[in-house]
Amino acid sequence: YKDIDTFGDQIVLVCTGSQGEPRCEIHVGSDDWQSSPSNVTAFGRLIGAGVKIVQGAGHMLPQEYVKSVLDEWLQ
Repeated sequence: YKDIDTFGDQIVLVCTGSQGEPRCEIHVGSDDWQSSPSNVTAFGRLIGAGVKIVQGAGHMLPQEYVKSVLDEWLQ
């Protein structure tokens, strides 16, 4: 199951792994001024989601990074 919901300019992605186990990841830039990496990490802990901090990225993650995450997810 894969689902994408949008909330304003934020995207929440919920998916399951290949065996049906829940899998959720949050990706945030280390220099994100709208979604503080420390707050995102705390939120990830609360909901049991992995958090990946992209070093040197701001609120808009680099296109190549997003492409690689989507390519991996779609395999």
